[in-house]
Amino acid sequence: MAWWMINRRKVPRPELIGPHKSSNPMFAEGSPEHLALFRQRVLSALALVFVVGAAVWLVYGPWFRITTVAVTGTRIINPTSLQRVTERYVDGRRWYILPNRTLWVLSAGHLTKTLEKQIRQRLSIELVTVVKQRPHTLKIVVAERTPVATWYDGRQYATVDRHGVIIDLQAAAIQNLPLITDENEQAFGVDSSVVKQEVISAILGIERELTTAKLKMVTFLIPVPTCPITIEQIEPESTNANTNQSSVNINATANTNATVSQTNRNSNTNTTRAVQRPCDLQELKYSSQEVHVQLQDGPRVLFDRHGDVAQAVQSLTKVLKQPQASPIHTIDVRFGERVYVQ
Repeated sequence: MAWWMINRRKVPRPELIGPHKSSNPMFAEGSPEHLALFRQRVLSALALVFVVGAAVWLVYGPWFRITTVAVTGTRIINPTSLQRVTERYVDGRRWYILPNRTLWVLSAGHLTKTLEKQIRQRLSIELVTVVKQRPHTLKIVVAERTPVATWYDGRQYATVDRHGVIIDLQAAAIQNLPLITDENEQAFGVDSSVVKQEVISAILGIERELTTAKLKMVTFLIPVPTCPITIEQIEPESTNANTNQSSVNINATANTNATVSQTNRNSNTNTTRAVQRPCDLQELKYSSQEVHVQLQDGPRVLFDRHGDVAQAVQSLTKVLKQPQASPIHTIDVRFGERVYVQ
């Protein structure tokens, strides 16, 4: 048999294997979708670990850790005691986990309430402000109440600030502070709001003008308020009285004619009355529209706190310079240029 007729077995030629490929079925190449999913999971896990680590470092690390507590604005309060209270607070934890000593974790509002509560157990203050100053400072600003006048209700004395709030009780009136006497004799205590801030401002303004005019004062007075009186008109009542007298001719021997003319009289009467409406006397006292001043060796002067104080004091000075036939008890300067003396 010829050699070309012999049936030869064909063996498949092996394919070339790339550098990252293997002919072993155990290490067969995965699909592109599986590789993308694997990479995504690995990157997500790394990102999560990085975020958690950064958060832990920011919370517990030294970068935003509070190391300095500065207290300013104190006059009566001891700043050292305020620093100790603040240090105890920042050494605690928020939600039992996060440290308050980390600047951005600390609750400034809650710390403010804590400090105000601690201080007001002993002293009256106006305001406490907590300021965070990066990276390591916590600043406590205290606004203490400053006395501007002495308040007297007929029984006890106290200092009052510009907001009309009682600061502290006193045994007697304080020199160099104006004395305000409450004729309503309403009891008060520390931190009580006795009048509006506008009333205190008006009193201080009147004091400046009287001092400039060289008028000495004994005390300012908060008068007892009265409910406002309104005028009501009653249904008009008309009374018509007509008297008709006809002409009368009287003939006497002397031929005298006397004529009485006809007389008509119409009388219309409209009646009005003053009515006092119910009102809140406490609110009227709290926002007193009037401020009275008792001058030294002089009369009581009635001021309207909404009026022109400078013009009122000028009118008062003119009245006091005029000679008076009898002693003056009251001068009312509430109506501008018109002054009423009693």
